[in-house]
Amino acid sequence: MLKTDYFDAHHRHKWQCFRIRLVDKDLMQFPFQTMKQYEKFNAYMLKHGMYGLIGKFDEFYVDFSFMETKGGYIFSKNADGSYNENDMGLVSDEALQGLQEIVDYTKKYVPKSILTMGDWSSINQFFCDGKAAAIITGPWALSILSKCGVNLGYAPFPKSFDGKPLKSFLSAKGYSIPKVSKHPKIAKEFLELVTRPRYALYRYSATNELPPLKHLFLASLINHDPFANALITQFKHTVEMPTQKKFGKFWKGLDKALNKVLVENAPLESTFKEAFESLNQE
Repeated sequence: MLKTDYFDAHHRHKWQCFRIRLVDKDLMQFPFQTMKQYEKFNAYMLKHGMYGLIGKFDEFYVDFSFMETKGGYIFSKNADGSYNENDMGLVSDEALQGLQEIVDYTKKYVPKSILTMGDWSSINQFFCDGKAAAIITGPWALSILSKCGVNLGYAPFPKSFDGKPLKSFLSAKGYSIPKVSKHPKIAKEFLELVTRPRYALYRYSATNELPPLKHLFLASLINHDPFANALITQFKHTVEMPTQKKFGKFWKGLDKALNKVLVENAPLESTFKEAFESLNQE
């Protein structure tokens, strides 16, 4: 049975955990629990012309998990729970140590051909062609990967290189009625209709995004779905997706820095710090 005590959301929202592991069960019957175990497995797979666990580790969106487990953070929090946008923790020694670990892993065990900024199609192709036993991706890829003939398995993130849980970003989507709406009453009735449990289940079937209705996790469609189980397990280890306007410029800029490190072999610490400082001063 799925544990549902991690959800307490308004019923007009739906939560989405942005990354989990997809596993080819013909290449790996059971997913490994830690990144250390994947290092050993990768070494074995490379001898046979294949890969173990791969991911888009040229993107900050993915690599932040490894920075966070060492103590990195995007914004610190004030006493009242709000974010302090003047205090960012992305270039501390601890954060860069976590980043260095995944950079070292990537250089050893991830094909360079998938390290192309913004392009997730290559990593999907490796998985579909049976050249990678596991990938880190998100719900958006399921509709593609479920059609390529792979014997799919699902799992939450493995633990970090030092055995700590890796956290992924969590975001919420919601319906809203603008103040300028000419027909707010009809709009409200419409939202009450489309957010009823039966339609929430329909949406899960179509989008693979879990509805935030606790009792629906007991419905057989979700309760017996291994993909849903993996998502809910990963929900325990998440951080809020940064939506602050200030951080918007950092996504692409930090990705460019990571690409220089992984593709052009630029030094990590100076390259990442210079990119961060430049973005922070804009």
